[in-house]
Amino acid sequence: MSNFTNKQLEKFCSLLDRMEALLRDEISQRQNHASAERGARASVDGTMDLVDEASAATLTDTHIAMMNHYEQEGRDIESARVRMESGFYGSCTDCGTDIGIDRLTAYPTAKLCIACQNQREKTYSSRAA
Repeated sequence: MSNFTNKQLEKFCSLLDRMEALLRDEISQRQNHASAERGARASVDGTMDLVDEASAATLTDTHIAMMNHYEQEGRDIESARVRMESGFYGSCTDCGTDIGIDRLTAYPTAKLCIACQNQREKTYSSRAA
């Protein structure tokens, strides 16, 4: 279990707050952009040709992928807050060692230490090959 001072925890809480605010802005912009694209794609009579339909499908898939990404980011932020409240923020969820203040400053939602993160990336990259 990591032992951060109250000042350090406040700093990380502030970083999580900023991440969450940026995430909300990104979601709002993505939704506004998707709405504008839908309106621009439809022709005057409301029909689309095959190219328009293919383009619309691609844009929809991209929009869904981005929204899934944003949802995961939100879950990561919430998970970091839960770890903070329970006193386990900054401890690797795999091995229990300290994650390190530099890593948490750069990536406040980190739940793995560098060694466990590297191992996970090697494991998953070899499976993908």
